[in-house]
Amino acid sequence: MPRKQAVDIVPDLLQALECLTVEDLKKQYELFQSGHKLNRKAELVNGIASQIQDNLEKIWQQLDQLQKAAVAEVMHSDDNNYYEDKSSVAKYGQQPNWGTGDRYSRQRQPSLLCLFFYLKLMPADFKQALLTFVPKPQATRLNDVGDRLPDTFN
Repeated sequence: MPRKQAVDIVPDLLQALECLTVEDLKKQYELFQSGHKLNRKAELVNGIASQIQDNLEKIWQQLDQLQKAAVAEVMHSDDNNYYEDKSSVAKYGQQPNWGTGDRYSRQRQPSLLCLFFYLKLMPADFKQALLTFVPKPQATRLNDVGDRLPDTFN
């Protein structure tokens, strides 16, 4: 049995949380800074889900501008995938803050942005909830180079 499940579509938050390991769930639960300590997977899944559902707009407001842009890009797109190159680097020049440590690090600490995406997928049920307060992302623009093309581009 594989350590982590492969997921193509995340229909709702509970199923997305079920795909995470207990270790990852504990780190996400720590983001809420509640005084309670949960250890069982079912408790962590339900605890995180209820915190997110009760405080979704408040959590979104705590994101920085680039993180908000990442949520808005996926929220107002045709699918639920976050495409690193298309969504952030090409348009905003950099990746949003996903937390510290790399993807495989035991010391990895997720940022609040990780509450909106699971394996770079936004749960489908989030889109409806986010529609009420997440504005459309900025329009993609091309820089005008004038009448003459420069010799080099940066």
